[in-house]
Amino acid sequence: MDSKAKVVGAIDAESIVAFESKYNNDAKSKLAEDILARANLKDVAINRKVAIESIHTYSHTVPEVKPSVNQRSSGRCWIFAALNVIREQLVRDLKMESFELSQSYVFFWDKFEKAGWFLEQIIQTLDEKVEDRLISYLLKSPVNDGGQYDMFINIVNKYGLVPKDVYPDSTSAKLSRPMNWIITCKLREFAKDLRKCHKQGNTIKQLRKLKNEQLSIIYRILCINLGQPPKKFDFVYKDKDKKFHRIRDLSPKHFVKDHVTFDVNSQVSLINDPRNPYYKLYTVDRLGNVVGGRGVRYLNLPIEELKKYAIKTIQNKQPVWFGCDVGKFFHRDDGVMDLEYFSYDKMFGIQFSSFSKADRLRYGESLMTHAMVFTGVELDHQQKPLSWRVQNSWGEKGGDKGYLRMSDKWFDEYNYQISVDKSILSEDTLKVLDLPPVKLPPWDPMGSLAVCSGWSQTAGTKPSASIYSNL
Repeated sequence: MDSKAKVVGAIDAESIVAFESKYNNDAKSKLAEDILARANLKDVAINRKVAIESIHTYSHTVPEVKPSVNQRSSGRCWIFAALNVIREQLVRDLKMESFELSQSYVFFWDKFEKAGWFLEQIIQTLDEKVEDRLISYLLKSPVNDGGQYDMFINIVNKYGLVPKDVYPDSTSAKLSRPMNWIITCKLREFAKDLRKCHKQGNTIKQLRKLKNEQLSIIYRILCINLGQPPKKFDFVYKDKDKKFHRIRDLSPKHFVKDHVTFDVNSQVSLINDPRNPYYKLYTVDRLGNVVGGRGVRYLNLPIEELKKYAIKTIQNKQPVWFGCDVGKFFHRDDGVMDLEYFSYDKMFGIQFSSFSKADRLRYGESLMTHAMVFTGVELDHQQKPLSWRVQNSWGEKGGDKGYLRMSDKWFDEYNYQISVDKSILSEDTLKVLDLPPVKLPPWDPMGSLAVCSGWSQTAGTKPSASIYSNL
């Protein structure tokens, strides 16, 4: 065979020479190369006009509670966001100046329940080949930090909540990867043991007994890393008038029953997934945490409907939990999410306009990566949204003391989900909730927030997923 013969589909030397010549004759590209040799891309590509106009001022806001929260190097964003919504109501009801619920308490029980959920999935798929896509998917990430709002509801219903003073963050809560590796390693080993015992003829009853022994080990690992969760505690606080309060001997579930007026069970998740028909109910196969708990369900609506219900909630002085693809067109230090904030078109001579929201989902370019809270919106004279105020969970650094600004066009393209009280939905929309959900495959991007590791406030990137762009 002639070594110089062209291979169909290979990049040939002549093409490279042509690329080099074209690039070397492009003065603008050569200048950009020199600039980026000593500068950060996101800083030099900023559109100055848009940056100047990106003001953190809004026509409608909800009361904001201190302190600013910080998930540190963990993927607990969905928990932080959900608890931020609840604490706003709690602070208002009890007339407190500041307060924080324990994110680690929810984190502990979610991890524990996810371990049980994973082992149950293994028992349900014992006759599948370990090389099959489903088993490979289940084994890939048994207990990631992420989650969905319905999964949060499951934990609150089964285990309640506690103040952060009662169950504060341990180091493993703030830096979860080492703990996750140990748990993941053991769960994969447990999956192997369950499948081996099945092949040896053990009954399902015997396998579930083994599963319970395995969960005892997971419980011990979690207690060592996060601390043993409290069963009883005293709720101690001072109100705005400096009056001291102590409510003695509360259980976590009684704390919710007696003091949390925000009803998590009335919340419904609305999504915007243009790949699939609107006004239908969806779920993701094998996505969940509590066996026998509430299933993950999404009501798919046009993006304008999500905005309408988010605005209505904010005007009712309630914050809004939401899930988005935070890394796209996002300047972290400035705290701005805006499609026009970076002049990538001028710097690289490229356009992003040919990629629709549906196509980005289909081709792996976008998916839900982070959960936060809307606390404000700027409406124009026609009551149309221009920008959104966002409460993040990365501390006070960046943006307006940790609060971000999202342009409405960014909302269109990279916001995927909100959670609102079902009482504000129209009658026709409410009827959809009674229909059986369409089941999406386990690896569908609508389940990504619960499966991925979560954005770390320290790194600002997802630790183990190269597909998560940071443009």
